Amino acid sequence: MKVTTTVSNNFLSWNRQDQNLLSWIRATLSEHILSYVVGLRTSRDVWNAIEYCFASLSRAHTIKLKRQLQNLHKGNLTITYYLLKHKTIVDELCAVGHFVNESDQVTHILDGLPEEYDPVVMNVAAANLGNPLSVAYVHGLLLNMEMRIARRRSSSSSPSEQTTSALFTPKVGNANHFGRGGGHSSSQGHGNGGRGSRSLRKTNNYTGHSYS
Repeated sequence: MKVTTTVSNNFLSWNRQDQNLLSWIRATLSEHILSYVVGLRTSRDVWNAIEYCFASLSRAHTIKLKRQLQNLHKGNLTITYYLLKHKTIVDELCAVGHFVNESDQVTHILDGLPEEYDPVVMNVAAANLGNPLSVAYVHGLLLNMEMRIARRRSSSSSPSEQTTSALFTPKVGNANHFGRGGGHSSSQGHGNGGRGSRSLRKTNNYTGHSYS
């Protein structure tokens, strides 16, 4: 094999184009990503390093989003806001190349609901066995259930409020008064004003305090 020191014009032209492309790629990289391509001399090597870096980040981000979707619960959120958070995670998964079909979305939504929504959960789960329901349809069912739960809580709180009010309302009327040393007295006793005309104020014989 004959070794030559002459560089072909084709290689020089290719190398010039490759270095220009390499400069353009580096100019678009952030300082963080640029640290991954230091020392690489061709645009192909830089591109492969960037692809590997972002693929690793994408896998980690996908795993994180999947966990968020699985651990998402309604808690104290409204149904609308709960489903909005669910949709945000689903959209982010779609952006990184992981599509979540509608049937799985419904399953995740139902799994995050509290027990008071069990009637809807059971009906939707049974319907999904035959003809899977859409997220929009399930959203409507959950909104109706949310309103029913709110009305139930409102009606159940009213009797307790009335009972509490009755317990703390002072009773005025046939209360008997006993004064030490003053004898037994009642609202039906006899006095200067006749039957039932006893004064509303009386003085304790020992303390001198007035009572109403």
